Amino acid sequence: MTLPRSTPDNWNSGSYRQFRPRYPDTLFDWLAAQAPDHHRALDCGCGTGQASRPLAARFEQVIACDLVPAQLAALEALANCRRVVASSAALPFAAASLSLITVAQALHWFDLPAFHREATRLLVPAGLLAVWTYGLCEIDGECGPLVRTFHDHTLHDWWAPNRAHVVNGYRDLPLPWPLLDAPALTLRYDWHWRDMLGYLDTWSAVIAARAAGEDVLDAFAPRLAQAWGDGTREVRWPLHLRVARKPG
Repeated sequence: MTLPRSTPDNWNSGSYRQFRPRYPDTLFDWLAAQAPDHHRALDCGCGTGQASRPLAARFEQVIACDLVPAQLAALEALANCRRVVASSAALPFAAASLSLITVAQALHWFDLPAFHREATRLLVPAGLLAVWTYGLCEIDGECGPLVRTFHDHTLHDWWAPNRAHVVNGYRDLPLPWPLLDAPALTLRYDWHWRDMLGYLDTWSAVIAARAAGEDVLDAFAPRLAQAWGDGTREVRWPLHLRVARKPG
């Protein structure tokens, strides 16, 4: 039997923007310091713009690019940020026009050989290609194993095969040039169980199961609430950052 799969074009952009964790300022400060200049950056597969907004504070122009118009529509207007609907395999920009290309939590959806060709064409000499992902979150106490079991077992049949690349931190996805030594970063939030539930509702496997008529999250919610309690808990995501520089 072929299972229905969630792909970026059927995600709920509002929930994604509200509940997906934001990236730390230190990430973008480091990328800006490593870039050859601050003229133009491309956030490819930008979704609702979790990376586009902080890039716009550090670069003269940012292009927020995604294949899904609804995702781009959820990104608020920024004076120096242009929204473009395009595929990562065929980007409509001039050669040697970008100082930095970022791919935040999206590389596992890309046609990698085609994207590498585009990155090579578009980046200026010494330009940066920076990709990152975060996998399963860490939570102290019984909630950590509970969420892991939900991820690994309850949702096992609903994850697309490319989820494995997220779980292993993109280690098996090559970049076209040698890697730089990137900083170790962790996303941290103090969340109520309802925040955690909102985040789980953005998981592609949850969306795929619901599309097939199986609301696995509705069944999981009471167990999560009971284990979590009424207060907040720290939720952590180690960020797996991989950065390569185009030869000068």
